[in-house]
Amino acid sequence: MDFPNMKHVRWRRAWESERRRAVFSPPFLRNITLREGAAPDWDSFPFNARIFAGRKVDIAFTHQTTILVGENATGKSTLLEAIAANCGFSPEGGTQNHHYETDEPRHHPLADQVRFAWKPKVQFGLFLRAETFFNLSRYLDDVDETDRFGNPRPLPVDMLYHGHSHGQAFHRLFQARLKGPGIYLLDEPEAALSPTRLLELLVLLGNLRHDGMAQVILATHSPILMAFPGAALWEITSSGIRQAEYDDLEHVRTLRRVLNDPDAAMAAALGAE
Repeated sequence: MDFPNMKHVRWRRAWESERRRAVFSPPFLRNITLREGAAPDWDSFPFNARIFAGRKVDIAFTHQTTILVGENATGKSTLLEAIAANCGFSPEGGTQNHHYETDEPRHHPLADQVRFAWKPKVQFGLFLRAETFFNLSRYLDDVDETDRFGNPRPLPVDMLYHGHSHGQAFHRLFQARLKGPGIYLLDEPEAALSPTRLLELLVLLGNLRHDGMAQVILATHSPILMAFPGAALWEITSSGIRQAEYDDLEHVRTLRRVLNDPDAAMAAALGAE
């Protein structure tokens, strides 16, 4: 039997949940533009990257999941690092709550020149940089080895990130951290993952999308990740950044040439007769 006010309590909780979901609806980061009065040096880093070709900064995020595609040094990672800095995330990866010594500057060179338009601004989630994952995982292992009072709490090797292979550690991080509302910035998460693990990562991203309270911005070279349904695909070329369809992406066309006729693709790449 319900107490007299239990139905009201359940109704109130459900109403609050729906109200929060309506207000807290991704995408949270809506736009990145050049600040009024800014005068960047277009011939120097980071403004000489291809993503800013045409000497303009105007990048819109209209989907819950955005995937950035482009060759090396086109500005994908630079953009994610700037967003992470605006969120207050550690520059080598992690969250606002992860504080560890790093050689990476916390002040990003884009910070003073661009405007981040949020609705609302969120500062929780995860920032992953594949190239600095070693430092993040070492920090997380140290944190996990102490209890909430700072006392040592040794863990079995199989529970530590460094007790796993590189790919297993990546996968463990994703399983543990790709949960809940927030913004998730993933820079080349495919770096240590097999094709099977990439499909498992897509499942985790699908769960985030289903929850409806997370924004994902992902930079990748993997056509498997680019195939994530419902994502906005932005390709960076020598002309700047543009929205594209999956079949038109250069990465996808290149991989298809190799898979459809490996011998011909290798001959063309190696200059064989």
